Amino acid sequence: MILFFNLLNNEDDREFFESLYRKFYPIMKYTAISFCGDDNADDLIQMTFLKLIKYVDTLRSLEEKAQIVYLTYTLKTVAIEYQRKQHRLQKLETKIIQNYTDSSSEQEFSRIEILSVLSQLNERDRDLLLYFYFLDMKLTDIAKLMGIPSNSIHVYLSRARKKALKLIKGENLNDN
Repeated sequence: MILFFNLLNNEDDREFFESLYRKFYPIMKYTAISFCGDDNADDLIQMTFLKLIKYVDTLRSLEEKAQIVYLTYTLKTVAIEYQRKQHRLQKLETKIIQNYTDSSSEQEFSRIEILSVLSQLNERDRDLLLYFYFLDMKLTDIAKLMGIPSNSIHVYLSRARKKALKLIKGENLNDN
């Protein structure tokens, strides 16, 4: 059974969520597979239930058919968010790899290697890349969070990407 049910304070809420999970798991599994494939289906279902914990009272008030709609709609939203995040990560990896590899080199980098490179950046550059690519934040939100003028955020992000590429190429960040 899913561990996050323990996050619910009320025993009635735990039992209610467990019954929802058991009752609608097959429908949710089918929906999740249709969006992201079998490998990620259970993760998406768990993320959906985590998201729905704060709406337990709303779910209780709905009839069974409405519960199905509510659950599957939330699952679709979670799946779309997940796909966007994965797309952003892929985009970053592809951009870094494309800029690094030349025609004679077929070197590829894992996410761990990319994270290792990011850890060598200063805090601002690392945070910019992580917020944008890994957390899928909008540039305006990043600008507000980091206290960077919104009209400058593109420049800062571009510079951070270039610094990451230099590190991947083994260049010193102080070299021009």
